[in-house]
Amino acid sequence: MTSTFRLSCPLAAAGVVLLSSGHVGAQTFDAGPYVGISAGGLLFQDLDGSVEGESASLDFAPGYAIAAQLGYRFSALRTELELEYGVVDLDVIEAAGVSEDLDGELNVLRGTAGLYLDFTLLPLFTPYVGGGVGAAHVDGDSTTVDGVTVEVEDDTHLTAHGEVGLALDFLPFVSIVPAYRYIWIDSGEGDLDDTTAHLIKLGARLEF
Repeated sequence: MTSTFRLSCPLAAAGVVLLSSGHVGAQTFDAGPYVGISAGGLLFQDLDGSVEGESASLDFAPGYAIAAQLGYRFSALRTELELEYGVVDLDVIEAAGVSEDLDGELNVLRGTAGLYLDFTLLPLFTPYVGGGVGAAHVDGDSTTVDGVTVEVEDDTHLTAHGEVGLALDFLPFVSIVPAYRYIWIDSGEGDLDDTTAHLIKLGARLEF
């Protein structure tokens, strides 16, 4: 008989990210629209669950994510729409003390609306904090190892993230932006824990 360990990656998370209310320095920010692109390394944390009452864990190999942003600056506060595509490989499943390698991948397409707050640090260096909430579509490969099926659901869910970064303003109108993002996935359905992911990325932002 075939058992199923269902990977429901509802990239679902709703939440409003609380922005720091600390003092913004004397630097002024010109209002106006901007566009951006980014790419980076994506790491999904292990998923824990059960197969017929036995504890099980699903591991992911590191992957990547690419994204495009369209935003508007109101001064130190920015709003942003983003479309992000990420891919990670299914790596190892462990159940009842037995580990097996997997061959397959998970694809995630996220669309979010975000709110970010910029701070003055030094000339040409602008740290920021913020986050976003939206919808995500997830699908991927299903595979069976020794009667255990790892099934990736094809579905759309809520998603949210928090982010910190630093804009390097060395060129007129263009910023180079390294950043770290924490993604929360509200996948606590059935015997599965919520899923989290980490993204370290590098982007470029063009302001008009």
